[in-house]
Amino acid sequence: MSHGWPALPYESWQPTRDTLHSHTQVLGKLAAALARPEPQLQHTALRLTARGWETQPLPTPDRSGALVVTVDLHTYETVVEHSDGRTRRIALTPDRAVGVVTREVLAAVGDLVGPVTINPTPQETTWSTPLDEDTDHATFDTAQVDAYFEAATQAALVLAEVRAPYRGRSTPVNAWWGAFDLSVGLFSGRPAQPTSNDFIMRNSGDAEQVAVGWWPGDASANDIQLGSNGIPMNGVSFASGLVRQAFSLDGMDDFVDVPDTPALHAITTAVTVDAWVNPQRPPDGEGWIFARRDPLVSEGISLAINGDGFLTTALQADSVSDLASADPVIQFNGEWKHLAVTADTTTGHVRLYLDGQPLAMQVVSGPPNLGGRFADVTHLFIGQRQGSDTPEGQGGSLHYKGLIDEVEVYNRALSAAEIQAIFKVGRRGKCKPSF
Repeated sequence: MSHGWPALPYESWQPTRDTLHSHTQVLGKLAAALARPEPQLQHTALRLTARGWETQPLPTPDRSGALVVTVDLHTYETVVEHSDGRTRRIALTPDRAVGVVTREVLAAVGDLVGPVTINPTPQETTWSTPLDEDTDHATFDTAQVDAYFEAATQAALVLAEVRAPYRGRSTPVNAWWGAFDLSVGLFSGRPAQPTSNDFIMRNSGDAEQVAVGWWPGDASANDIQLGSNGIPMNGVSFASGLVRQAFSLDGMDDFVDVPDTPALHAITTAVTVDAWVNPQRPPDGEGWIFARRDPLVSEGISLAINGDGFLTTALQADSVSDLASADPVIQFNGEWKHLAVTADTTTGHVRLYLDGQPLAMQVVSGPPNLGGRFADVTHLFIGQRQGSDTPEGQGGSLHYKGLIDEVEVYNRALSAAEIQAIFKVGRRGKCKPSF
């Protein structure tokens, strides 16, 4: 293994990625069918080992011992192993269709421990063909698989390092076959209200936790690297959003507090913030959608709407720039709107977008262009500015009223074409749950 991070652009490896993802789904389906249920669906999680993606030892239906199934990324096989030493190997190459492999894996399992029935419908994917009938996914480029495995192994080691000092309940570094991601969960010990009533969130989101994860890329977002789950404060509720559930904020005192993580400190010279919003007129005259700031130290980075319908942003690098759309653009009419701000201090450019289109802008105060580096602050909020009603600051919290969905932060300035692509994704969704 090299010490550098392997290059593996999503566009170049998508066919192999989707095939590999499908093979891991078979393992997850077997775990779901055979393992005893655990809180937060932990019994369905796989592991990334030195061999590849692997189930935990699963109880066999014939009570003859334990079964482990591995997608071996060295030999490019799915390996079915019984605790008594019996083994079956199913080749993944050359370019064997997922449907063929799935049927052979299930036959091998049946040969070792008796028939096992799984639900063959893939989960959390853009395709729906049953795994045992799938002839669309067959590409298996071994060089790309090697590069993925190298990157995934490095990511897993980082996640293990994040987990190591935590003294509360935590998960291992799980390999989740639905989203094809790696993640670790750190639990507070307090219950939580699931953010939606679908099966996965209802069963995995019922405990307060911070989930930190890594994705190898998919068609809805090329940039997801590390994340931190926000904590709803002062009675934040949830309502039907553009994609599943959205934060519903009352404009009085509720907001979402996002804990400080190393990922947020990667925002140094460039940033993009985007979100879908369905706003009501802010009771304080201005409603802040997003704020990364320390009010006694810096303005940081923000995105807000004022009561007259102007979209505004405040950014601090070597100076503070307050900018706004040249005209009112928000109607407060119950419609969903996609908003974005991009900034790059190396070029000095700041851009505001509405529904994928750049807006004409005006300078409220400060210079129109930026330079230097963004202030390295630790507070990130969704739905408030942070002010006098919080311990750290003063000046009014300017709470947002309405719905907020699909908030994203990038440590680079997305291009106009990328903002347009995110807008076009719309209700199909661009953010993924951790489980």
